[in-house]
Amino acid sequence: MSSTQPFTSTSEEYDSVFVVAAQEMDGKYFGPISTQEFLDHYLPDSGQIPPMPQIDFGSFAQVVSETVENRMYEPMISALQPFCRGITLINSANHEDSQPGVFHGRRIKPDISMYDDADIPPSNSPTDSRTMLGFMELKNCPCDEPFSDGGPRFESNAVRPRDTRGQIAVYNTTIAASQFRTRVFSVFVNGASCRLMCATRSGTSVTQSFNYVKDLSLATFFWRLSYSSPETRGIDTTFKQVTEEGAEAQAARFELALEPNAKLYRVSVVDKVSEKTMFFVVSEPFTTSHLSPTGCCTRCFRAYDTQRGKVVLLKDNWRVDGYDAEGDTYRKLNAVSVPHIPLLVAAGDVSGFPGSTCGEESFLGQHKRRIHSHYRLVLDTVGHSLTHFESTWQLSNDRIFVGEIRRPL
Repeated sequence: MSSTQPFTSTSEEYDSVFVVAAQEMDGKYFGPISTQEFLDHYLPDSGQIPPMPQIDFGSFAQVVSETVENRMYEPMISALQPFCRGITLINSANHEDSQPGVFHGRRIKPDISMYDDADIPPSNSPTDSRTMLGFMELKNCPCDEPFSDGGPRFESNAVRPRDTRGQIAVYNTTIAASQFRTRVFSVFVNGASCRLMCATRSGTSVTQSFNYVKDLSLATFFWRLSYSSPETRGIDTTFKQVTEEGAEAQAARFELALEPNAKLYRVSVVDKVSEKTMFFVVSEPFTTSHLSPTGCCTRCFRAYDTQRGKVVLLKDNWRVDGYDAEGDTYRKLNAVSVPHIPLLVAAGDVSGFPGSTCGEESFLGQHKRRIHSHYRLVLDTVGHSLTHFESTWQLSNDRIFVGEIRRPL
């Protein structure tokens, strides 16, 4: 059953997409975690952060005094403003995402969207999942509380809590899939209670509920986020947008057969064996596996090899701990010249950055989860999808394809 205003917390009806998202995230909300452990792990104090301004709890009490949810948004933004340096909070509840929907084609509009000051969208289009840093979801009814700290199950089985979890999952998934991210931070507020959250490819870590009218944790979260590096905030800086149309960019556009206005990104891959860093230019992935809340979230790109001047396949994903890395298998097959196997150009973990491995947090020990590590692999051959061929006759008469299958094994 769909609402006329999907993905807003004031809707009377709940979208069926929330149910799907909640089901995909079943058992993958990890909590309750102490706020101190959460902050110290995800947003550690480096010792160089300036002292936090004195908090005016009266401004937060004003938020709680509002009995109608949508009247809480502006007071909350005002109360948090002293703790946001280089970050802007925007009331986006009435503005649908300017970008096409990601999760089951649905667009989002969080109650409050967080942006780095360098990425603030136009005032007439304040919801942009391509640049959004994170979000805040506000409720004003205990019946919407998605988690139970003291109950037998952290994820409540009731309908409205389930839908709230689905709503949160859709927002997280949309932001992560619309950008190059390692994690997404968010805040859930219900009346006077609050929870901090961090979504990764393993699941979403959720703090215990706390009263933000008496507790410093909400203000501390935004203060630390303000002084955190892009990598700590969850931005994958190994993907860098190409802003100058130099010779390399022009060559990449030509070889990849891209439109003049297509965005280009320069991405690095560190090979596990040679330890050499190689660079490739890509545009948009041609796969859609990254549109899921958790998991490997694979993106495959046709990539321009800047060293060799040719088109290759670049695969960016989150490998599961405990299994052989895909690149290791290709190395073994290539080493003994197994036919019909693409040659490996480079492969290795994307390591050394906050969030490059998830699921290994010490406070998640009691939770069943998979550990994921950010990983990249480059092959020298880009195949064609079977849907590329108009008929089986065309497929069976493709010279390259037929030549390969006729070679003796």
